[in-house]
Amino acid sequence: LALGQNRVRESFDALAKMTREDQSGYARRCAAYALGLLGDARAKPVLEAALKDSEALVRQNAEAALRMIETAKPTLR
Repeated sequence: LALGQNRVRESFDALAKMTREDQSGYARRCAAYALGLLGDARAKPVLEAALKDSEALVRQNAEAALRMIETAKPTLR
């Protein structure tokens, strides 16, 4: 969550992998939410797949993350 909150862009690949593959539902849901906090549109396919996760909290966090990405304002760097 801290990676997303601090917008550590280099964490994208690790968070995406964790969202898809981690055995812990807690880790998957935290990673999904962190992707939303990053605001990176590349996360959409990962989060859309997480909408079908076996755990409800993962699905809920993926949905929230998708909403964050949709409403995120692009940052200039």
